[in-house]
Amino acid sequence: MILTLLLACSGSDPTKDGVDDTADTDTDTDADSDADSDTDTDSSSTVSGALRLLDSHDGSAVGDVDIVLDGDSWETDKGGVAQVELPPSASVVLTVDDADWMPADLWLATDATEGWTGEWYMGNSVIVGSYARAYGAGYDATLADIAVFVLTSDGKGDWVPVEGAEVDLDVAYDYVITNHGKGVRASNEVEADGMGMVWFGGVTPGSATVTVTPPKGYTCGLAPAASMLPTLTASAGRLASLRVVCTM
Repeated sequence: MILTLLLACSGSDPTKDGVDDTADTDTDTDADSDADSDTDTDSSSTVSGALRLLDSHDGSAVGDVDIVLDGDSWETDKGGVAQVELPPSASVVLTVDDADWMPADLWLATDATEGWTGEWYMGNSVIVGSYARAYGAGYDATLADIAVFVLTSDGKGDWVPVEGAEVDLDVAYDYVITNHGKGVRASNEVEADGMGMVWFGGVTPGSATVTVTPPKGYTCGLAPAASMLPTLTASAGRLASLRVVCTM
């Protein structure tokens, strides 16, 4: 099944030097449920989940940052995990603004399931600037970045890339890359030995449609509910981070 997501992009500057394309992208994707939350929320109107933040370049944990939703916030622990309380059966946008990372909007689709787990990815400011110089025309804070991670369960408790899944964007962008075991390369196709990432840099602001085309037999949707979120908004100078999960 082809998954199509509509984005509206609107107009942190990761322009520092340095990128190591030999990073080991192996990471433990089991979310740790022990996380600090500084939010007291009515559990009758929310569903709980363990959200883990990881670095999109090497899969390392993003700890000690605040994840924010409508004035509520949860801090990730050293393992990158925050135990969050979110509205059920809803499209949710969590924001992360931290000096060491590209400002990010994390897009989720929830259902009534309690105790879900999942990983969302951040962009290291140094690395994002290096991507833009190596594969595009250089970083431009008036444009947007969109990162889509396409994953499936390995049946053993871990999430693995959906090899061969293609991610497309119907508006102009500066470059597109995917990650693999030895770094990144110019491609819109998910590779088996990466983290399932396809990253669009320098996206033209305005409405855009993201299409995920998995191999035959897969059905995909936006995590954690694996349902479609048809309308998204990404701001210039920010990363829109999407986790797409697929099942056979």
